[in-house]
Amino acid sequence: MAKSKKEQEQMASKVKETYEADSSTVSDEEKAVDVEQEASESGEKAEEVVIDIDPSDSKKLMEALSETTVALEEEKQKSAELQAKFVRSVADLENYRKRAVKDREDLSRRAVIRVIEDLLPIVDNFKLGMEAADNQPEAKDVVAGFKMVYDQILEMFKTHGVEEIHPDGEAFDPQFHECVSHLPHEEIEENLVIQTIRCGYRLHDRLIRAATVVVSSGKAES
Repeated sequence: MAKSKKEQEQMASKVKETYEADSSTVSDEEKAVDVEQEASESGEKAEEVVIDIDPSDSKKLMEALSETTVALEEEKQKSAELQAKFVRSVADLENYRKRAVKDREDLSRRAVIRVIEDLLPIVDNFKLGMEAADNQPEAKDVVAGFKMVYDQILEMFKTHGVEEIHPDGEAFDPQFHECVSHLPHEEIEENLVIQTIRCGYRLHDRLIRAATVVVSSGKAES
């Protein structure tokens, strides 16, 4: 009976030790959890400290932002100036191209005018020769050949923009006509061309030679 009591005491002692061990383990785990929570809170506090900006740093940041804004505005102004220079350069280049084209056209026109002016006396004499030969019946075939050559010359003139001025029956225009005489005429009204003595020529809107004409002064006074 005494032995059984001793065994009971031993068992009770073991249970107590086991309980204390368990309690110690739980306490350690709780302590670990508490430590972890404290560390987490400390980390959050540390992060909050990092995010927090010092007033002096904020002032420096604003100054840097202001400098950056000023620099950006300066670059925008430079960009606008460069754009304006580019537009002016393009306009100048286009104007130069137009002037170059006009100069070439004027040079070509002057060259044509010089050639035509040298040919006109020859054409005049050629025409007078045809008119003289036209009164000779035996020279009929020769006149027909000359007429073909004369028409080819006029066609060549047209190819180069040269027009013949032959204003019979038209109103007298001092810009293109040169009046050498006024004569009365019963049928042709006053200030109209009665006869073209010598044909004129013009290259487009530029006069090469004025037409020499006789102008009507109207009906003769009775």
